[in-house]
Amino acid sequence: MKRYEIKFAVPMVNISMVQQAILSHPSSFDTAFPDRVINNIYFDSPDLQSYYQNINGDPIRTKVRYRWYGDKSKITTGHIELKRKEYQLGWKEYLEVPIGTDAFAHVRDLKEGGLPAALKATLWNSYTRSYYLSMDNKFRITIDQDLEYGDYNSTPKSAKEEMIIVEIKFDQDQILPFNDIAKFFPFKQTKYSKYATGVTKLLQ
Repeated sequence: MKRYEIKFAVPMVNISMVQQAILSHPSSFDTAFPDRVINNIYFDSPDLQSYYQNINGDPIRTKVRYRWYGDKSKITTGHIELKRKEYQLGWKEYLEVPIGTDAFAHVRDLKEGGLPAALKATLWNSYTRSYYLSMDNKFRITIDQDLEYGDYNSTPKSAKEEMIIVEIKFDQDQILPFNDIAKFFPFKQTKYSKYATGVTKLLQ
C-alpha cells in the first residue's frame, strides 16, 4: 500500500527529547518492536542516476537496495527492495533471494521499467532503528541513530552522521489525522535521503 513517510532530522544530542515527545504523545505511542541494526547496500548506475533523481527532486523514481538485519557479516540473510516514490507517496516491493544464490546477480538482472541502467553496488550504510506504534495502529514512528555510510568500492572510505532521523509513516488515507499528530512534535520536517546523504558525503 502507498504511504507517506514524513522525516525529521534532529541533532543526536536531542534524542532524549525525541523519545520523550513520542512516549508522552496523546496518541499513546508505545514500543512496537525491539531495536535492531539495519544494513543496506544501494545500487545505482555508473553515472549515479538514482542519486541525481533525488537531488533534482524528480517526482517519480525508484531506488534499489539489498537489506539485511543484525550482524553486518551475515549478508546472505537479506532481500532486495525496490523503494518507489510517486510525488509524496511511497511504497516498497520485495524480492526474496534464494539461499545459495548471488543477490548482486539478481539486482543486475532486474529489467523493470524506471530502474537505472547497468546497476552496480555503490554505497553501504548501517544504523540502529527503534520502532513505535500509535494505540490505534494507524501511525508508526521510527528513530534511526548511529548512522554510518561507506563507499562500497573503497573499504576505508566511510563517514558517520551527526543527526538522528525520525520518520512518521502512515497510509495515504490518514493525511488529515496526521496534522493533529504532528502538532505535538517540536521538530521541523526535513527532506532527507540516507542514500543521497551518503553519496554526497563520500562520492561527490
